[in-house]
Amino acid sequence: MNSLLSNLSYRVAGRRSHYSRGILLLGICLLSQACSTIPSHPAVKILDGEFSAELAEAHLVRLAELGPRRFGAEAAARAQAYLEREMELAGAESTWLGTSREGDPRHLLATFPGDSEDIVMLVAPWSLLGDDRWADDAGAALLLALAPTLASGPAAYTRQLLLVEVRSPPEESGNAKKSMDSVVWESIESRTHARERVRIGAEDAIRRLEEVGKLDRLRIAIVLEPRTGPAVPRMARDLRSQPIFRSLFWETAADLGFGEVFPSDGEWRSPSGIQAALQAAGYGQVVSLVEESAPVDVAVAAAASGVMQGAQSKSGLGPIGLVTYEALVRLMERFERIDAFGK
Repeated sequence: MNSLLSNLSYRVAGRRSHYSRGILLLGICLLSQACSTIPSHPAVKILDGEFSAELAEAHLVRLAELGPRRFGAEAAARAQAYLEREMELAGAESTWLGTSREGDPRHLLATFPGDSEDIVMLVAPWSLLGDDRWADDAGAALLLALAPTLASGPAAYTRQLLLVEVRSPPEESGNAKKSMDSVVWESIESRTHARERVRIGAEDAIRRLEEVGKLDRLRIAIVLEPRTGPAVPRMARDLRSQPIFRSLFWETAADLGFGEVFPSDGEWRSPSGIQAALQAAGYGQVVSLVEESAPVDVAVAAAASGVMQGAQSKSGLGPIGLVTYEALVRLMERFERIDAFGK
């Protein structure tokens, strides 16, 4: 127990209330047999306001070690508990969007309240996939690592982290009743591409956010859909994002010395996935960070490699996280100037 509590030390300074809530949460888990199987909290020391690539890699390994996880399985429950616990330990107010009805997706929304109720949102997919579909947890690991950085960073605006659940269709036999609308599952089954499954999950998450009014004051959504594998990824320039947002990310990357990751001569793409779902719902204030290479189905990639993605190699999440955080800080500063001018 002492070793577990020591892992919380990185959030002590200046955040006593969150630290106390974290200890309470961890204490409850220690008394629960179910919580005893949740992957341990990464013992990575971080500094307030600084993104940690080491922490992102540690989260990636923790999630990958859970292996395949289909809805209702123990591994799925452990993954959900891990995501929620890590957001809570970072100081976020977390809630699950969705119902308890079997088969319904559940999306994790973590919120850091700001001086303004206007929202800057980071969105990434996380996966509940079956034995034949290894999960790519790069986006989830990135958000988990960004959470403590956002908690101690600028608080002019409310910061939200949304993890969109992506899953494959449930196993069915005979006349078993589908747990979701047949149209939705037929849509999933007709598309084998991983990013299409992400888009369908995002559509569900957006609908649920709208139902509770969580998108009414959205200023910008930053979509993060990296993939494990390349140590030095190349991020594409997306045609669907607003140019002013897109250019800020590329300028930030150049200033930080990550021009090779965010190349000025990168390919132009029109990403699907989360960004397509947001824009179809009428939210155009989006910038999407996707890799330049053609997206691959994680199931096909895993079957071809014969290994679990994310646990064996560096993912290149460090530069993406550093650029994302710095660009987000600059965006909030720009929003503040705009808001001040309008008063």
